[in-house]
Amino acid sequence: MKEFRASYSTLSTWARGDFDLALAMFFKRSDFDTPAMAFGREMHELWERETNQTGSLPAVFGGRKLAPGFKTEIFASRQLAPWLILRGKLDLLEVIDAGHDYKTGITPSTQYSNGFQHKVYHVLYPHLKTFTYHAFNQYSKKVTVSIVHLTPKTLSDGVEFVVTQASEMKNYIEVNNLEQVFAELPPVERVKT
Repeated sequence: MKEFRASYSTLSTWARGDFDLALAMFFKRSDFDTPAMAFGREMHELWERETNQTGSLPAVFGGRKLAPGFKTEIFASRQLAPWLILRGKLDLLEVIDAGHDYKTGITPSTQYSNGFQHKVYHVLYPHLKTFTYHAFNQYSKKVTVSIVHLTPKTLSDGVEFVVTQASEMKNYIEVNNLEQVFAELPPVERVKT
């Protein structure tokens, strides 16, 4: 394998041991969709439109006015090794140094703040000083917000996570000749539950 294109979603799926799903995601063979996933996408689109129209955080997350120059849905790609490219999309970037991620579902923001997503996004956006998780539970209508301060340690933890998970996954793909196996499979259609 010449080049390994990694995302936080694929690497975190691999890290939690869901190898089949991680491989399906990597080879773009997984188009599994649940009502909760569809709801999350709809809310992200709504919140992006609201932020661009109002110049503020979405009302559900307090509606704080943003400084001019904010950007929504920012895609980044970063080469970490000759064989490794990390890719990702940030929901909201405030002027220079504040990243934001929107979540839906029952998981509170504190659980995300104890994870690795902000560390991986710190690798993609090394200038960030803070990363804020905004979580909306559509069942209880409860909102939680957690701010993580990014440091040289979060950056090094992020690089270590990405390189470790990506190298393990890449090795597994190569040893098992999975590029060829997945290339021979028929196209996938979106499955809704």
